[in-house]
Amino acid sequence: MAKQPEELLQERTNRIRDAIELKQPDRVPFAPFVSFFAVKYAGLGFADAMHDYGRLSSAVKKFMADFQPDAFPDTFRILAWGAHS
Repeated sequence: MAKQPEELLQERTNRIRDAIELKQPDRVPFAPFVSFFAVKYAGLGFADAMHDYGRLSSAVKKFMADFQPDAFPDTFRILAWGAHS
C-alpha cells in the first residue's frame, strides 16, 4: 500500500532533521539544486520557463513527482525572472 502524503512528509522531515543534527538518517537526504534541469527534463525551452509561470509550474511538478526529492531549494523564483520584464 502506498504511503499517505502526511507519512511521507514526516519521513522527509525526520531525515533532514537527523542530518542537520548530525544523527544518522535512514538515508542521505536528497535536496537537489536543479536550476534549469527541471525545465529541460520536462521538454521546455529556457524562454518558455522564464516567461510562462504555468508551464514552469508544470515542469517543476513533473520533476518533483518523478524524482521525489526530500526538499527542493527555491529555484522557482530564479527561473521566473523573465515573466516580470
